[in-house]
Amino acid sequence: MACATQYSSEYMDVTVWRDGFSYELHFEKGENKTSTPEGFIKTPSKEKKTGTRIHWRPDLEVFTDINIPLAY
Repeated sequence: MACATQYSSEYMDVTVWRDGFSYELHFEKGENKTSTPEGFIKTPSKEKKTGTRIHWRPDLEVFTDINIPLAY
């Protein structure tokens, strides 16, 4: 699912919290634009949590008629 979303989005930002670190990625039109050799930004997390957050915007060049509920 994430791969299809990444390639059909104007942008997609992903943050993963795991093992005391947060990992951040930024994609534009399917390309990883995170400017590090690893392809992600790793920083110590002050919070002891795990999970993933994804923010994205559909690419209007791909989708001509969209109706996405705000709950998504």
